[in-house]
Amino acid sequence: MPLRVVTGSPGVGKSALLGVLICAAHPVLREPTEAIWHHVDRWPQRNPDLVAVHARQRSFDDIVGSLRRQLGIDGSGLVDLVAARSRQPTLVVDALDEAADPARIVSELLLPLAAASRPDGRPACRLLVAMRPWKEFDHLRAAAEAAGGLIDLDYVPLTQVRYDLENYVSDLVRCHPPYDEVAYAGARQTFAAAVATALTGGSLSGGGQEPGAVAGRKAWGEFLVAGLYAHHLVTAHGPISDVGDAKELGWRAPRTLPELLEIDLAARTGSHWLRPLLAALAHTRGDGMPARVAGHLSVVFTGLKTAGGGPARHEVAEALKAARFYLRQTTDVDGTTLYRLFHQGLADYLVEHPVERTRRDRIDPRAVLAALVAPLESADGSGRRWDVAEPYLLRHAVQHAADAGLVGELVADPEFLVYADPAYVAPLLDASARPPLSAAEYTALVGRSSQSRRQLLALYAARQHDHRTAYRLANPPGQPALPWQPLWSTAGADREISAIACAAGPEVVATGDAAGSIVLHDRYRGTALLPPLAGHEAPIDGLAFGTVGGVLALLSSDVEGRFRLWDGTTGRCLHIAWAGRPAPCTSLELLTFAGRVFVAAGNADQVILTDLVTGEDAHLPGGSSGEMAIMDGRLVSLAGAATDGGSTFTLGGSTFAVDGSSSTLDGAAEPELVVWDAASRQLVAAIPMPAPVERVATTPAGDILVLTGGQALLLGHKTAEPEPPSAPSDAPEQAEPAAAEPEPEERFVGRHAVPDAPPADGSQASHDEIMNAFFGSKSQGPRERTRPGADAILRLELDLHETVFGVEVPITVDTAVLCTTCAGAGAAPGTQLVSCDRCDGRGEVQSVQRSFLGQIVTPRRCTACEGYGTVIPHRCATCGGDGRVRTRRTLTVKVPPGVEDGTRVRLAQQGEVGPGGGTAGDLYVEIHERPHDVFSRKGDDLHCRVMLPTTAAALGTRLTIETLDGEKKIDVKPGTQPGAQLRLRGFGAHHLRGTGRGDLYVHLDARTPAKLNKVERELMERFQRLRPDLGSVEVVSEAAPGSDLELVATVPMALAALGAKLTLPTKDGPRQVDVPAGAQPGLTLRLKRVRLGAGTPADANVRVRVTVPSHLTPAQEAVLRDFSALRGEAPTTQVEDGFFTKMRKAFNGEL
Repeated sequence: MPLRVVTGSPGVGKSALLGVLICAAHPVLREPTEAIWHHVDRWPQRNPDLVAVHARQRSFDDIVGSLRRQLGIDGSGLVDLVAARSRQPTLVVDALDEAADPARIVSELLLPLAAASRPDGRPACRLLVAMRPWKEFDHLRAAAEAAGGLIDLDYVPLTQVRYDLENYVSDLVRCHPPYDEVAYAGARQTFAAAVATALTGGSLSGGGQEPGAVAGRKAWGEFLVAGLYAHHLVTAHGPISDVGDAKELGWRAPRTLPELLEIDLAARTGSHWLRPLLAALAHTRGDGMPARVAGHLSVVFTGLKTAGGGPARHEVAEALKAARFYLRQTTDVDGTTLYRLFHQGLADYLVEHPVERTRRDRIDPRAVLAALVAPLESADGSGRRWDVAEPYLLRHAVQHAADAGLVGELVADPEFLVYADPAYVAPLLDASARPPLSAAEYTALVGRSSQSRRQLLALYAARQHDHRTAYRLANPPGQPALPWQPLWSTAGADREISAIACAAGPEVVATGDAAGSIVLHDRYRGTALLPPLAGHEAPIDGLAFGTVGGVLALLSSDVEGRFRLWDGTTGRCLHIAWAGRPAPCTSLELLTFAGRVFVAAGNADQVILTDLVTGEDAHLPGGSSGEMAIMDGRLVSLAGAATDGGSTFTLGGSTFAVDGSSSTLDGAAEPELVVWDAASRQLVAAIPMPAPVERVATTPAGDILVLTGGQALLLGHKTAEPEPPSAPSDAPEQAEPAAAEPEPEERFVGRHAVPDAPPADGSQASHDEIMNAFFGSKSQGPRERTRPGADAILRLELDLHETVFGVEVPITVDTAVLCTTCAGAGAAPGTQLVSCDRCDGRGEVQSVQRSFLGQIVTPRRCTACEGYGTVIPHRCATCGGDGRVRTRRTLTVKVPPGVEDGTRVRLAQQGEVGPGGGTAGDLYVEIHERPHDVFSRKGDDLHCRVMLPTTAAALGTRLTIETLDGEKKIDVKPGTQPGAQLRLRGFGAHHLRGTGRGDLYVHLDARTPAKLNKVERELMERFQRLRPDLGSVEVVSEAAPGSDLELVATVPMALAALGAKLTLPTKDGPRQVDVPAGAQPGLTLRLKRVRLGAGTPADANVRVRVTVPSHLTPAQEAVLRDFSALRGEAPTTQVEDGFFTKMRKAFNGEL
């Protein structure tokens, strides 16, 4: 049977069933998990072709990729590849209903897999799917039902369900002493039978299909609720041996998971942040949420009554510890622990009821998104620091934005696109209001470095004429600017560009298109200087600038061999000719020599030199294509300076070649623009491009005009001291007046500078700055090539024991180190730096300007040597002239005793080596302390909580605390009240500075005796008669308009155990406050419409405060000792993992 579907309500046991089958059959999991599956009646044999995937929060591509990896297959068309395998695989997909796009998974993957056949006619695979009974899965359900492969766990005969439930609960409870003893066997089995009967809603005598309980779907599966209730029994109650008490407790089993959760949360009063943290984790996407992110988000779910900031680190750690039974853990790519709720049904409930059960307060997704990104806001208001964001946010912030309808606003932040995970962002890009790029374009960024992404995103922004975004991307705050920055593009102008050229002197470039028209552009604006030049009747395939008779001229050619010579200033056609040319023609030059005008047209095979007037041809040797020049009175070619379609420019005495190339990324060729030293053939820069490079043209200043994908794109070289900004136009093909000024707030990309913002403090410019602006600044001399390196920071997670006592830890760092080839000089071995011939080694050139004050001489940084005064004629092949290279090293960091979370340990000169081999910066190792199971830390003091029975607090007892130094006994005085703390001096953390240690504080939480049997109730009633303490209700705070009253009910221990009725005087007469038997300290009761003053009635929250009796008489003490001996309760500091938790951890791979 090729398809089986397991369906049913949440918690009915779908995942448990599949988990047992996978553990038993999987070749890797079979042996380690034998304790889980060996007790079942029948288990499958080992299956080497079994693959499984849990679909929770996973996309279609995630699931397909997981199946590919497990099956070891590659290529497109997963269904066909599965059918072509030599052996039939078994595919298991669990939690289909929790996938990111389940409908697509069903229609494009599961149904085709179920219908596929092998060449021999057999099914391509065996498919097992678990899902909830949702309508969108009807087709898959129907296919399984038609083949006899449907298993609906909601429609199992009740006698069978009760029988299995009883055995399941009994087995769970038996794992916790003393329930494994014979004396407790009757109570254990009675409790299990009562729970099974209560959850199935009938008597054990029923059988077959029960029409009332199973007609339709249940809200919650019995096995999930039963397992959690069994855990609640053994952790919140003392051992029960009385059969009657066990039966009564079993009958009280809640029917739903929310009811059970509320019971458990009511008993956990020690952590104010427990419920908000669980509500935050209910909004988790993917594999889980880091504790830090969950802590920031939990503030949103604290309710209207909570004021102030978010939880401290130790409060988050305490809440996670208290909630650990409900959580699953995994590790993120950076080693951070991720947390999520272990069941989707629990998450669904907490999303609807994040504050309390009686209120449906689904939080606005916009508030969730705002809380998640709030810690990323920079202090200076310059934007969000996505470079320091948690990997969780880089993956899932866009999904939270989709919930809030704010994808467009999020992807409008260019820094987010630089660092975000394209696999998660790309599917939602096309759905945003105005995406900066398509999903396919962003998907192409997968696997690229952040720098490569930044360059491509800047190109995309310039292509859409979004110059502000392009500038922000090319000039990130606090980081080096991109050396070549996009200025403008012809994209969107409805022209297919086929040829390009740059003028050597004037600031003008030309583009020709397939329609035969030519446009002259302002180099920096991209605006059209003249109307289009028309005359060619075929596509333009070559353009070249030159000088004829002292006038700027433009030569154009088309695919039919017609040449036109244009006045490059007025656009007037000067000459039309036909000339010889090779096919195809990839290089065109306009040359003048001895009063004659020549056309040099060529490709990789030959160059044809033609007199433009006479038409005489001359052939140059093959392979000499490229730029032509007149040198020493002879016409020569720069052979080898550039490849076919390439170009060259000269800066600082060195000639650089530019051409299109490709690199390999994940097996695919990616186009790029490469710049290298023409003499040494050393690579200078590799600029990723959105499409293959067809032609390039350059200017003497190093600007590069690129023809790629049928569009022209100008990349401006980022000089050290750029000129003032000038605004590119959003419509580069429209001729505009040359005097057009940009809008004041515009910022643009390229070697034009962006004016600095005024000082944040509002201060005015100094006198020297004003004088320098008018009369020029003083000479500063050449810059130093050798500069100090930057500091580096590394995150290191340690256990509490390691931070308290210190530890030595090996760490791996990836930093820039001194280049050993050139010893930091940047020059190739055997060569030296030479003085710059443009500035004569001064690093500056003089700029003379005329003004109403006369001539102003201003020193400007030399662009040839970038202000260094020297140039590197032959760069080091290892470091490319930087004097440093990146490498991975292993260091040992000595963490001193007493470090706290967030402490940084400094390793001097172990950071980044500076440019030119400068002194290395420091490496800072930031310590992050993992949450401890027992202790929390505040400064140098440690804190732990001990759950103490109120009877033990009244009688006094001796506790044994397992400290970090070993066991320590501590006495609890008789009459100690709940909330008291005991102090152990010198058992805390070492003082980081100085000698000595902090203290250990033991906080005592009282536990009221609950679920009393007959004998215990009689003893407690006797104690109450011997000490008839009465309870009271007091007002803590009056109700403000729109808020609740806050009351405190003070209840003596005996009344809290037995239950009590207290009286609250109100304006409408006495109101009765019913305190339930077994009320725990901190329990909150709710009263409706209470009026204490003259105002309107308001609801009231009544918090129960249990008091412990002190100064007992001998008779009272004797009764309490009998009661305590009968209960057998002992203080506890933590709860050990039980069978249910261990089983869950085994499924999650944590054992």
